[in-house]
Amino acid sequence: MHTKSLIALACSGAFAFASPSISADDSVNISGFLTTGVSISDNEIPYLSNRGIIDEPNFHSESVLGIQLDSTIDDKTRVSTQLIANFSSDNFDTNAEWLFVERNISTRFRVRAGRLRLPVYAASRYVYVGAAYPWVRPPEEVYAQMAGITRFNGLDANWQTELGPGTFSIQPYAGSITGEEIAAGPITIKLNTESLFGVATKYAWEGIAVQAMFIKIDANLDNFPTETGLRQVSINAEIATLALEVEQGNFDLRTEWASRDSDRLGNSWGWYGTVAYHHNEFTPYLTLGLRDSEGDTSIARDSESAALGLRWDLGPKIALKSELHYGKAKSSSKGLFNEYIEDPDQPGQLADDDVLLASFTVNVLF
Repeated sequence: MHTKSLIALACSGAFAFASPSISADDSVNISGFLTTGVSISDNEIPYLSNRGIIDEPNFHSESVLGIQLDSTIDDKTRVSTQLIANFSSDNFDTNAEWLFVERNISTRFRVRAGRLRLPVYAASRYVYVGAAYPWVRPPEEVYAQMAGITRFNGLDANWQTELGPGTFSIQPYAGSITGEEIAAGPITIKLNTESLFGVATKYAWEGIAVQAMFIKIDANLDNFPTETGLRQVSINAEIATLALEVEQGNFDLRTEWASRDSDRLGNSWGWYGTVAYHHNEFTPYLTLGLRDSEGDTSIARDSESAALGLRWDLGPKIALKSELHYGKAKSSSKGLFNEYIEDPDQPGQLADDDVLLASFTVNVLF
């Protein structure tokens, strides 16, 4: 199934599923999605943010359940909430990923207020929906730049218009994040913003989509590791993202680049490129990823990776995925590993700086 068809099935507007499985009445729809699977690596150092994949079978790191309720108030107003249960920091947490009221001002302009998804990446609006993309998980070289933070409280607006051969949209937003927990190895950091604003733009035509996104955050981090111990520190960060998606014939191309500038967290950039080929119900794909950063080796995430995978669509709402991923930390950094464990025989080097990771998942819409 082609990328556009997958996204259209999983998403409509902000997010909605095709053919909701339950209709409580004419104005309320209930729908959902589920991903479950198993991953194992050949390295005892935990790998990938918040997943902690090691050299033993891990049956929870890829698991996520989402339930969404949409209620139509009138012909211009709706309320939507999405509940997500997923594995994070050694626990299964359930959160309202979004909870907002939306008002259509016109056919081209709408506003929303409440808890909203941060539009920082190309796949932000369906990042938890495994059925909506080819990979087992979005490439962390790009999608970990926000340390797993996906939501905020505030408001946004979206304006869309026809422009030349395609459609252009712009989405400014502003708000705050309060008490968001960030796993940093054995430490849990809490983030509270003082200011947050950004903008996301997209231009799409004839199977091609170009996106540009920007976010600026000023925040306080509690329990942040410093040379004198765990402290509260103030940070500022700016993240800019560019993405290109091309669907031509049986081929899909996705590439995305994200750059983060931050006084405390250091500057970094990440990139990935994916080529997928659709043949009936099978979609093999290849993904390459790079990440480079500035800062001390304890927080630097310099890495390179390659992943070869296969998606098998058993039907329009169920897909199996298998993926073999190779990752390597570079420049004496911890790469995409969760911890920096120094080799006692080679000071300044990671104890084991590469990993082979195998994953299998089942992805369902309902």
